[in-house]
Amino acid sequence: MQIAFAGKAWGDVPLKGEADMGEHDKITLIGSWVLPNDLTYMDDEKHLVHVEIKNNTDDIVQITRAVCSFETEDGHSEHEYATSQPYTIPPGKIRVMRITFQVGLTMKESTNCPSIRVEYVSGGATHVSTFDKPISCYAIIRPIPKHIQYFFISHKDPMDTKIAKSFDHYLKKIGFSGYIAEDNRQPGLDLWREKIQPSIENCSGLIVIWTAEAIKEPTAILREIKYAQEKNKRIMLLTDKGLDIPDILQKDNEYDCAEDTISEHDVVKMVDKIYQMYLDGVFS
Repeated sequence: MQIAFAGKAWGDVPLKGEADMGEHDKITLIGSWVLPNDLTYMDDEKHLVHVEIKNNTDDIVQITRAVCSFETEDGHSEHEYATSQPYTIPPGKIRVMRITFQVGLTMKESTNCPSIRVEYVSGGATHVSTFDKPISCYAIIRPIPKHIQYFFISHKDPMDTKIAKSFDHYLKKIGFSGYIAEDNRQPGLDLWREKIQPSIENCSGLIVIWTAEAIKEPTAILREIKYAQEKNKRIMLLTDKGLDIPDILQKDNEYDCAEDTISEHDVVKMVDKIYQMYLDGVFS
């Protein structure tokens, strides 16, 4: 008889001594699974990594901490989640541990294979064993089903286009998208009248990227802000640290200031805020 876990059967998991089991002198990772393993971003649920460790010694093994590290987007630190309590494993026995986690925006999309790190005490000494991407431990992470809503991203082109595209990338994970004017390359159209204006009129909100490059020549951005205000659009401002905010944006707007110049960390933080605002009914 086989016991199934999240699409994997017990008989499918390599046994002790096989190379991809992560065999270590004192402990063995018998198996690990993400439960459930089909997830979406920002689902606000607590999920589990199920971990089974065997004590290979003749002494008690005291596990002080077990950490699960998920893969993340380039440039972001790993998402790490740890056990909340120590575990004791008698000689020759197996201990089941469960690590809770939530799906964050910077986690790598599609197949995500976490690693397991176990910190423990055996024979009076402290040890660390790392099991890199165990074969049975993975999650399928999907974007939230796509909405028709989008956010107009007001920015300095081309200097801040990379930041704008980062917004679009993370907005898509929560089911929205970002409108970037220079990506709309329909020939023969008047940029302001036939592209910018209708795109602002139909957007859920305006995201303003306010940088040192933007303030050198802010005319186009300020024009987009003014038109969005005329259409009663919600405006969200992300700015480099230390910049003066234009008078037109001094009140009634969402405002985030970067720790220095705007980074992906700041973009993720604002997209997270946008999703919480959506759940509160702000953009419905």
